[in-house]
Amino acid sequence: MFDVVSVQLPVEGDVAGQVQSVIDEAFRVDRVEPLSEAYVRAVREGVADGAEGARCFIATLAGEPGRVCGVAVVLPDRMGEMVVDPRFRRRGVGDALVDAMRSAGVVEGVWAHGNVPAAQGFAWSHGWSVQRELLVMRIENQEARLAVDELAARPVAGDLVWMDYPGAVQRFGQDWVHEQWLRVNNDAFDWHPEQGGWDEAQLRRSMAAQWFDPQGVLLLVDEQAGRLVGFHYTKWHGSVPSGQGSVVRGEVYVVGLHRDYQGRGLGSPLVAVGVKHLFGRGAAEVILYVEADNEAAVATYERMGFGVIERHVVYAV
Repeated sequence: MFDVVSVQLPVEGDVAGQVQSVIDEAFRVDRVEPLSEAYVRAVREGVADGAEGARCFIATLAGEPGRVCGVAVVLPDRMGEMVVDPRFRRRGVGDALVDAMRSAGVVEGVWAHGNVPAAQGFAWSHGWSVQRELLVMRIENQEARLAVDELAARPVAGDLVWMDYPGAVQRFGQDWVHEQWLRVNNDAFDWHPEQGGWDEAQLRRSMAAQWFDPQGVLLLVDEQAGRLVGFHYTKWHGSVPSGQGSVVRGEVYVVGLHRDYQGRGLGSPLVAVGVKHLFGRGAAEVILYVEADNEAAVATYERMGFGVIERHVVYAV
């Protein structure tokens, strides 16, 4: 039997170490990170975009509060993530965590990163259906890299110029850059549950992350109009575990193009210039996340040489 308690975030002390051990063991077995960045930050730091008011539930062996078997985190958007120590799977830990989330009335969907067999079986046993699917795509082979380099080198039309974040700040000032960055982001992602509706505070929290690289923020500026056209916000993972031991990874984190400039053939170069930057910094592979039902974007990435390596889904509960 298992006990489930609701705990304050961030998780601290011995419990924090136990939670990390569960996360590490799940990754060792599944080769997929069980919790996404926002949820991990909520657990470790108590803060992340949209994490204010997040709830955390920890499952322990009955009578052994120091033996953590699983953890679930629910953000205020009512989306949850949970991870069960593989050594305790199929013993009721997941059921106990789901019951706790439901009893608290805080969850509507649960992410399954990688949608591994254990997650699929659990979802099937509960009659859950897939509500949302997110693809992880990767580019790594030399032929594709050469094609990206060629695409990134193509001149853009008119008065459009490329700048990185430091160069744009020096030219226009930080206030202008942030205002324009948020304007384009919120125009391009007005439909998106996580990326849309950003404000200055969210942008600054994102820039405060350890992985942030100012030179990895590439901006396309219309000098004549005095406005930002689009941006490619890259993420540097560095050396990460892989099936071959480790690999140096970069990520197409966010690519945004203002709707006034869509349909002009700028989307692919905007992606390519960031990918080229990441390979130039030393990445052996570059990944990205894209909604599975965004068929146009998926097709664009496939033409550039990206292929699907993981599928993350939200199960409606």
